[in-house]
Amino acid sequence: MEITERISIQNYILFFNKINELKKVGMLVAVDDVGSGLASLDTIAETKPDYVRIDMSLIRDIDTDAVKQSIVEAIVSFCKKSCLEGCQKG
Repeated sequence: MEITERISIQNYILFFNKINELKKVGMLVAVDDVGSGLASLDTIAETKPDYVRIDMSLIRDIDTDAVKQSIVEAIVSFCKKSCLEGCQKG
């Protein structure tokens, strides 16, 4: 299941409880558009997704933009340290 925040979450407790229920039955969770609009690091921290998809606005021209490089490096580092990128869960 992919989470794309087009509108703000009104009831975080209910939202995170539902995500956890889905994960318990084996559904994988992805957070999309990280780094833009409403897709916040808080959402990643609370949902602990299996996948994180970085928004195109951060990726576009990243080869020539040191600020975007730093932001993406920070997101990747956060995911690795939080066991959100390809590590064994169990």
